[in-house]
Amino acid sequence: MPERFDRPPGAEREPAAEEKKETAAESPEAGTAETERAAALGELASAESAVDQVAADIDAAKVRFEGDEQAGEDLDELFTQSERAKERMAEIAAELERSERIADLQEGVVEGTQAAIELLRARFEDTKDEKDRLPFHGADHSVGVSVRTRKILEAIERGAPELVDERTVEIGQLAAIFHDSVQVWEPNRIQDGEFTKVLRKRLASPADAKASAGSEAYAGNEAASAAEAVSFFDRYNERRRAEGLPEVFTDEDKEVVRRAIDATIPGFDPEKGTVVQPRLVKESAVITRAVALADLGEAGMNPEGYLQGGDALFREENLDVLDAAKDPSSLSDAQKEYFRKRMLGWSKFQPKFAAGRKARLEQELEGLPEAAATEVRKLFDKFDASVSAAAAVAERRENMTFEQMLADMGYGGEEEERKSAVA
Repeated sequence: MPERFDRPPGAEREPAAEEKKETAAESPEAGTAETERAAALGELASAESAVDQVAADIDAAKVRFEGDEQAGEDLDELFTQSERAKERMAEIAAELERSERIADLQEGVVEGTQAAIELLRARFEDTKDEKDRLPFHGADHSVGVSVRTRKILEAIERGAPELVDERTVEIGQLAAIFHDSVQVWEPNRIQDGEFTKVLRKRLASPADAKASAGSEAYAGNEAASAAEAVSFFDRYNERRRAEGLPEVFTDEDKEVVRRAIDATIPGFDPEKGTVVQPRLVKESAVITRAVALADLGEAGMNPEGYLQGGDALFREENLDVLDAAKDPSSLSDAQKEYFRKRMLGWSKFQPKFAAGRKARLEQELEGLPEAAATEVRKLFDKFDASVSAAAAVAERRENMTFEQMLADMGYGGEEEERKSAVA
């Protein structure tokens, strides 16, 4: 769903790889899983040795002190120690099993993150079809959503630890990284006075799909993106079974991911002038809420990224401007002014969009315990900065020519870089 880049146009690849590592491979849990497992194994071995020694001592005492009252008390004490040791062994075994499951899950998350990024780049960045290259909905957007999802879940955990565990965070990140992995679209031609503007229409929902010729059976981009994640889960589990290893992803994980991605289907709030997610409701599960908030979260968390993402989304959605930017000299003055006004209108809309997201935050936090909501609010503390920054950009662009506006909004340089990458 529309969101914002964390980095400037043309700087997608390396930052995306770095954030991918933050998302999975370099997460705090990933670095400690092996250490925890080794420590648990060592403690378990010590406990087993202690139990064996106690059992031997009890047997020896029975032989030596049979009928001795004091010896009986000693035996009772030894027996108590033995039972305590067994209880500790059971605790350690459970902890070891838990750490092994988390380590296995984290390995799957790393692989899933890499698979999703490769998929996004192949479909929306490295394709030779210019119209299928998506300046906004590439790998950077989904990596950014995955990183923000983790931060939001960790904030919820600080306020309500009972709602979030390691699995919650890992599955939440995978839902986020796959959430926009399918982007089926069609050109939408709209008569606009004497001109016809051409926009990219995404088939986000079943209703969108049914309204498009020949796509009645298509469930929508979000459902298809969730299916990509589930397909990865199935392939990963199948490979582990073939290797004689237990499955990592459960049926519950699959359903959680489906619901989370489904909640990112967009709507629009005309009163507040901003994009909303109608399927994010008070009763939504914690992962669903985190992914949805992260998807539209940049205005509240990263003003610079919000500005860059706004320009990237305009370049992606306005197909006729993309064509016009190839050869501005071939356009009439009237055409240039038409495109310039649209670009300026988009720029002037960005402050309202950010303000609308701020106005929606409390409604989107409903259902969280207050302590958790308080922690999440701390993350979304940059709405006013985004509003001010976007207003300054719009004011600066007020008197720009069409050609100046093209350069300022990122047309040209990024396209040449992409052509070199796919040549």
